[in-house]
Amino acid sequence: MSAHRFTLGLLVALVPWSGAAAQDAGTVRKVALRVSSRGQAAMVVVDRGERDQVRRGDMVTFFPRAGGSFRGVVVKASERSAVVGLQDERAVLPPGTRGEVDVPESRFAPRQPSPETKPKTATEPGTEGTGKWRNKDESWKPGMPLLGAQRPLRPAERGATLSGRVFLIGDLTRTHDSFANSFLRAGTSLRVENPFGHGGGIKFDGEFDHRTEQNENEGNDLLVRSLSYFHGGTRFDATRWEIGRFLQHGVPELQVLDGAEWGMRRRNGDRFGASAGFMPQPDDDFESGKDFQLAVYYEWVSGTAEELVVTGAFQKTFHSGRADRDLLLGKIRYLPADAWQLNGAVWLDIYDGKDKVKSRDFDVSQAWVTLTRQWGGSGVDVTFRRAVFPEMLRWEFQPLLAQDLADSYFNRLSLGGWQSGKSGRRLHGEVGVWQSQADTGGFGEAGISIPDVVAGARVDFTGFATLGEFTSDAGVRISCTQMRADGGWDLLYEVAYRHYDNYPSTLDDLIQHRLRVARSFRTDTGWDCSVRGEAHLFDEDFAWTLGVYLQRGF
Repeated sequence: MSAHRFTLGLLVALVPWSGAAAQDAGTVRKVALRVSSRGQAAMVVVDRGERDQVRRGDMVTFFPRAGGSFRGVVVKASERSAVVGLQDERAVLPPGTRGEVDVPESRFAPRQPSPETKPKTATEPGTEGTGKWRNKDESWKPGMPLLGAQRPLRPAERGATLSGRVFLIGDLTRTHDSFANSFLRAGTSLRVENPFGHGGGIKFDGEFDHRTEQNENEGNDLLVRSLSYFHGGTRFDATRWEIGRFLQHGVPELQVLDGAEWGMRRRNGDRFGASAGFMPQPDDDFESGKDFQLAVYYEWVSGTAEELVVTGAFQKTFHSGRADRDLLLGKIRYLPADAWQLNGAVWLDIYDGKDKVKSRDFDVSQAWVTLTRQWGGSGVDVTFRRAVFPEMLRWEFQPLLAQDLADSYFNRLSLGGWQSGKSGRRLHGEVGVWQSQADTGGFGEAGISIPDVVAGARVDFTGFATLGEFTSDAGVRISCTQMRADGGWDLLYEVAYRHYDNYPSTLDDLIQHRLRVARSFRTDTGWDCSVRGEAHLFDEDFAWTLGVYLQRGF
């Protein structure tokens, strides 16, 4: 039996088996979202929050442009944004990546107004019902919060607390000739609040890695992503500082720092600050000591609701003592309640006579902008992305030829939309164009998502096509997602046809098959577990992966 027939048979067999034991976890609404920035480790920030009824613990699914899907869970939600922890820590989701969060429909039900009642006060023992009050709470006035006259507890007055998670991740991958790209990772993220009785806290994020890649990354590594002490930044202390190794707090896009950061929040809500220290190399070793940086930033907010936030930052780097990168960074976030919403960021590199390849004075090395409008369960968004290699002494990329450094670029513009019906069915689609130094082309996809196909499972059928000057693709992707009280099932099958122009006739047409089966579990004791199997057949090359992800939060 051929590999692709085997994968098709496995998919047909597993769909009814996985759905037979499922229980309907309740009606949910798919709320569309976008990745607004990447956080530390397997964390991303999305542009939906409590105002959109998103809460901690909600499940999120991301759909990167390359296909497939990645699952995550909301670990922190603020009014207009949320932090999502990814189950697959290898996932790289750039800003602008589409996704959707499962929100229970009950949260959108209108609340019944409750009559205003004056808070009860305690009575003296033995005087219940007599009208004799021990505390008349004369300082309380109608319209004040129930605890408006009570003094809030300061961070330094609270007891020391420990929170975090431990995790284990493993992949066993078999290609046509070896077990390359297999790995095992184990680590922890810890946060200690008020450890010394003066407020503040300690953050630690580290892991042990074992890789079988057949290159310089093969072997064992002990990686410390963060180890720092922070203080302030609360409603009682407008000044915040942090020292150690950490992802910069004021502007996370300025990357991880071995050094110190200071910030201040003004009374009108604006924030500003500065940082200094060494930048670890963004690889599997995180080596530090060669690249020193100085940075300043200012964040302007509009009103207490912060519907409009504009941030500007400048970063100057030095590589082994030599002046290197001059970077201007700008961000904007405009999130009104019922209007067009805007998210975006721009990286502007400034060059001078010391730069040998870039002849221009400045270059937009990276940018992404998303304009979104939602109407209930429907919406549309427009996204633009740009990427260019910046010229710098710091080694963040593989060695580049001068011509590639000078000429390489990538621009992408897309228009996407979705519409949800009362039955829960959801239509979605996207079209766009791209341009690079070597190729131009367009792409498009359209699909329908149908709920409760088999025992509460949602099935999505999506067709896609890509047309370029040298290659063209067309295919269909079928995914099945089933949410249960203790976790869920994820099934995906994709078949695509690829045509190469100007290739020999024996190599110009190829067929690709992909299959993914995953099962996740959650327990009341805080454990999360996900196991998955993947198979990939590209022409005559066959590969498979077995993966496991185990995590416990506390």
